Amino acid sequence: MRLRRAVLAGLALAATTTTAAQAAPELSTADRLPDRRYVSAAERAQIEGFQDGRFYANGWHITGEMGGIWTPPLKLLDGVWFGIDDQWVGQATKFTSGYGYARFTLPDTAGIKVERTDVAPDGRRAGLFRIKLTNPGAARTVTFKVDAHSELLPSYPWGFDGVSPNAGQQLPDSGSFDGDSLVFRDHGTLPHPNATPHDYAALVGASMKPSDGETGPGHYGPRGQGVRCPGDLKDPMPSQCDDGPFGKGTGGQLRYSVDLPAGGSKTIWVAVAGSDKGLGDARSELQKALDDPAGQLERKIAAREKLDAYTKLSLPGDERLAQGIDWGKQNMADITQVAQDLQIVHLMLEESFQDHFNSYRESFPEFVQRLREDPGHRWDHWWLADVSTDDGAVPAGAVVCSVLPADAQHNGRDWVFPVPDDAVEAVLLKLTQSGFGVAGLSIERPGLHDAFVRIVGAEALAQAEAEAL
Repeated sequence: MRLRRAVLAGLALAATTTTAAQAAPELSTADRLPDRRYVSAAERAQIEGFQDGRFYANGWHITGEMGGIWTPPLKLLDGVWFGIDDQWVGQATKFTSGYGYARFTLPDTAGIKVERTDVAPDGRRAGLFRIKLTNPGAARTVTFKVDAHSELLPSYPWGFDGVSPNAGQQLPDSGSFDGDSLVFRDHGTLPHPNATPHDYAALVGASMKPSDGETGPGHYGPRGQGVRCPGDLKDPMPSQCDDGPFGKGTGGQLRYSVDLPAGGSKTIWVAVAGSDKGLGDARSELQKALDDPAGQLERKIAAREKLDAYTKLSLPGDERLAQGIDWGKQNMADITQVAQDLQIVHLMLEESFQDHFNSYRESFPEFVQRLREDPGHRWDHWWLADVSTDDGAVPAGAVVCSVLPADAQHNGRDWVFPVPDDAVEAVLLKLTQSGFGVAGLSIERPGLHDAFVRIVGAEALAQAEAEAL
């Protein structure tokens, strides 16, 4: 039997804003691109940036860190930037949203025409960037470069003042170039009593081998070392900032020598992959992402077109509203996330209690909502138990638990620990409002009868004593 850590994946929501409706399956806009966010998403990954093709610092729960490339519940990078020879690719002049992808109309760079398409392939913990270089002149060799800035941090803890653990406690990233990819790591334990060791990894690679690479601070593309905003600016626009007050990432650059024939084109696929389960898992995800990336884009589009065909709404009097329904289905597909380990924990808990008297079968959405809203049900440790069979590992049980105070003593089936003088009523209130009842409670302190009466009320206490007779 083996145990593996179950992770609660955060659910993310992003919106794409467009102008006047055009013929499906694409919508385009050229208006205020630096201020408009976009997302290319799948069940396991999200590319969240701005419609001018840049990645600016934005977000509230962890100030400045809610964009970039994610594989929930883990952020991988603040962003990626592309260049040719000694020039960086400029801001997009038009943004196009398609079924399952985003495309950018970019200015010519170093005499080369550049096209970019972003996609999060289904089932992968990775984002893909298709870069097509077209040479309108004589044959030449160019240096194609990719800048990346890491930010390995989970979607929780947040960065609000007074919150502990806090996003400000995250560990700094390290970076290296292994000859093929940029490798970013964050492994260790947060400085918090309930923290457990983590091993986060992100990799940046491409469909061809780089000629060179490096790592170090900065690497925000045309912004160099980047602009870090403190988080207390008054009404800042996202495009002012490259990082926020909690940033502890590092950067790197990959360089590729690309031969472009006269009047010809070449396509390079850049992948960002990662994992919260270590470097080995991240490498596997990068390899899968770069295995037939063009085919993965085609399959993604085909799946989205199939989704679009399930239902069709005809509103001759309001064609834009009908089109909005079609795009609504695509947006729902964008925000669908997978939390496989958590779903297994839910299943194990439900099966364990299904034969208990007065058991209520809780749906998975109810389970997740309760975890979000009730801190009393946020356990410190989540474990799954697997049984190895000839057909592979089969989930057999789940263990969820909270950390007891350091001075708690085990006495038979009970745990005994002191409660601070100012916390007794809070403990009793939590017990009486939990909805699960109290199997047994023994508190060795004078005057607690009065405290209990103040919480539950004299009438409820009298009723409980009558029922006990």
